[in-house]
Amino acid sequence: MADSPFVTTEQVAEHFNVSLWTVRDWVKRGIIPPSAYIRVSKTQRFKLDAVEAALTQANPYNKEEPEEAPAEEPVVLDGDHEDEAEGGYDYV
Repeated sequence: MADSPFVTTEQVAEHFNVSLWTVRDWVKRGIIPPSAYIRVSKTQRFKLDAVEAALTQANPYNKEEPEEAPAEEPVVLDGDHEDEAEGGYDYV
């Protein structure tokens, strides 16, 4: 894979269709790791491929599907417990 060029915060926001504040928040929260950008004076320059990799890894919806849990048997109340089904208990 060829190295991607460094781009501005504005270009990252435009690429991912998010606001500048979202990109800044991703940096602040560590979702975009320091290895994905460099600081130039008071600004940052990002490697788009590294940012995309970080966001893909951070995406909770990108995880593999967990194994399906076995289906639980439905609870069937028989005639002996009708008062419980209606929520009425006899307290003595």
